[in-house]
Amino acid sequence: MFTSSSSAVLKKLPWLTLTALALVVLADALVFRVFSPWPLLASHARLNEFSTHLVNDRLVLEALEDQSGELPAVVVMGTSRMMDAWQPQALDAKQVPRANVYSLAHPAMLPAEIRVAATKLAPGQAHLVVLGLSESDTHRLLKLRPGSPFPSPGSYIRAARGLGWSWLFEEREGFYRTLVGELLSSYRYRQLLGDAGLNQVRKFGHTRVGPERQRMEDVEAAVQFVPALRDSRLLNDGRHRQQVMQLAAVQPGPHVAVQMDFLRSAVRELRENGARVAIVELPLHPATAGIYSETLRGEFLEFCRELQRDYGVQVVTLDEQPQYSAERFKDLTHVEGEGARQ
Repeated sequence: MFTSSSSAVLKKLPWLTLTALALVVLADALVFRVFSPWPLLASHARLNEFSTHLVNDRLVLEALEDQSGELPAVVVMGTSRMMDAWQPQALDAKQVPRANVYSLAHPAMLPAEIRVAATKLAPGQAHLVVLGLSESDTHRLLKLRPGSPFPSPGSYIRAARGLGWSWLFEEREGFYRTLVGELLSSYRYRQLLGDAGLNQVRKFGHTRVGPERQRMEDVEAAVQFVPALRDSRLLNDGRHRQQVMQLAAVQPGPHVAVQMDFLRSAVRELRENGARVAIVELPLHPATAGIYSETLRGEFLEFCRELQRDYGVQVVTLDEQPQYSAERFKDLTHVEGEGARQ
């Protein structure tokens, strides 16, 4: 039976809960939005590659906020293909205009992430944004991840408009986790914090973000149509098999309009904030020809022409670049040093 004192505590419980929640949100905001933890985390030895890229993204955004403006700021965005292709140090100093270059290029920088990253650039921060893209970005099957560098509930809503609300129901767990991450940065960055040492303090459970599980049947189905791959040694490397699987996911379908919408929104946001935008078409190893239909590249180029017409985007296609031979690639999707120089 409850006493009068216990009844009083129960009446106060909702207010105590709300107060505790408000204090948690306040502490979270102070740590992640007022007192930046990123310089400290950047020097942490335990961070894996994904967490390192995530921290670097936040440091780049802070550097853009703090820049003096004496030199124009160039921001590079794209996946790891752009990260390897963009190598200004490989050029002669006379070939590179004086500018501060900031890279937001890494494996997880897909169209949905590019859209959100574009919203993080305030007006006047970037003079030029260079997007490294190809049909493997616009036509890749859509997969949103709550642990990505730039997650957003808005990305799920935009995707659902194109793919149907049944898609959002199937992806509801990721959507819920992204919503919580919008409120609490400590939840959004739980993998990073766990890698940084919280796992040693207590069981700090988190879902690790990594490459999608390789499905060998997808690889074998793709390779049987590509003699250059079937007869080569390229598939002896597990990474190459993973890349074939990713290229096999480049397909026509309703997801293409969603991916293009992400990029169109990013370009519109950047142009409204005063940044010039350039799209550089990225090459693939010649042996990959045939994994997907050549018509997909035509659709990608038509999309680029649309952005050029509507937003003044400068487009550099493969037809305007030197031909990339097999020797210019270190694997099926990434150029090596000489290829980057081209």
